Amino acid sequence: MGPGRAATIQCVIVTPEFADLLSAMEQRHEQEPDLPDGWGDTEEGRMYLQSVAAALAPQAGLDVEACLAHAQTFLANFPPMSLPLGDVDQRAARWLAQLLDSDATRARLRDLLAELAETSREEYPFAAAQLTAWAAGEPPANPTEDLPWVQTMVALARTQL
Repeated sequence: MGPGRAATIQCVIVTPEFADLLSAMEQRHEQEPDLPDGWGDTEEGRMYLQSVAAALAPQAGLDVEACLAHAQTFLANFPPMSLPLGDVDQRAARWLAQLLDSDATRARLRDLLAELAETSREEYPFAAAQLTAWAAGEPPANPTEDLPWVQTMVALARTQL
C-alpha cells in the first residue's frame, strides 16, 4: 500500500482462479528466469494483470455490470477495426477508464493487488513481486495512465467483443 492510502486489512483469498494465474506467472518465470524487470509492463505481463485486476475489480468497488453496459454502448457505436488510435478494446478501455474514474476505487484496486501479493508471497514469489510492482505508488491523476485500472477496463471491454 502506498503512502497516504489508508491501510485496510481485508485478506484477499487466493482462490483457485488466482492460484492458477499466479502459478502460470511462476511457470513463465521458470521457463525464462531472466525476464526483464519491466516484464509486467510488456504485452505479455499486461495480459496477466488484466486477469488479476478484473477479478479484483468488484472487491475494489467497481460496478462491473455498469462497466459492461457502458462497454456495450461504446462497442455498438465504434467499429472494431484497427485504427491509429488503437483497436476498439483499447479505445473502449481508455474511455471506460475516464468515464468510471474513481480515486477510491483505483486506490483500492492497488491495495488489493498488494494484499494478494502479501497473501501469496511464500508460494508464488515471482508473481507476488510482480503484483507488488503493479500496486506500487499512488494512482496517477490521469486514469488513462493508471496501468492496473486501464488493464481492468481492457479485460472487461474484451468480454463484450
